[in-house]
Amino acid sequence: YAALPEQLGFLGVREALFVSVELAVATGIVSTVLGALAAFAIVRYEFRYQTTLETVLISPLIYPWIVVGLSLLLFLNRLGDALGVTVQLGFFTLLLGHVMFTLPYPIRTVGASLQNYDHSLEEAAQNLGATELESYVRVTLPLIQPGLVSGFVFAFILSFNQYIVSLFLSGSELTTMPLVLFSLFYNTAPATLAAIATLLMAGILTVIGVVEYVFGISEFM
Repeated sequence: YAALPEQLGFLGVREALFVSVELAVATGIVSTVLGALAAFAIVRYEFRYQTTLETVLISPLIYPWIVVGLSLLLFLNRLGDALGVTVQLGFFTLLLGHVMFTLPYPIRTVGASLQNYDHSLEEAAQNLGATELESYVRVTLPLIQPGLVSGFVFAFILSFNQYIVSLFLSGSELTTMPLVLFSLFYNTAPATLAAIATLLMAGILTVIGVVEYVFGISEFM
């Protein structure tokens, strides 16, 4: 642990950590926004093929991650060939892959919040002069905040720890923390890897503990 700060830059861990955090935050935001919209449509409205839509959106939960990563890579290559352009693997392809496999979690957590939500509160706000949009922003969103935060935390942690999807979609100029740790497995002292892994686990557990204490996310797991 004492020698670890000097080795982080040499091992490429610091740069990979920044990339993983940036990617995880972006994934959490995009997945939570899309998941919230999807959950709102599924829970609040009745329409044809409602069950089918929900099944399709949460289907990444049952697919092996290697299938998701390989399928996206092949799709991007075929799309590039069809459009006559070269799709560069990098941050945005990683973001696409991570959003795809994390999207079901915000859908489930936000959906759980909406199912326990009293819709008459929105009607009361509108009767008091609020527009429909204002009632959503000032009444609905604050009340379903634990579900939103839970979905974001799930997406953030899964994205930060994802190895297989990142392996297919990262390209040669971008690397994430799991990729770096795996590449160091055979040429780095086990004690160093154990120290890095312990610090990462402690950081993730701290984030979960703080969010659980503030928002009570266990109710939506």
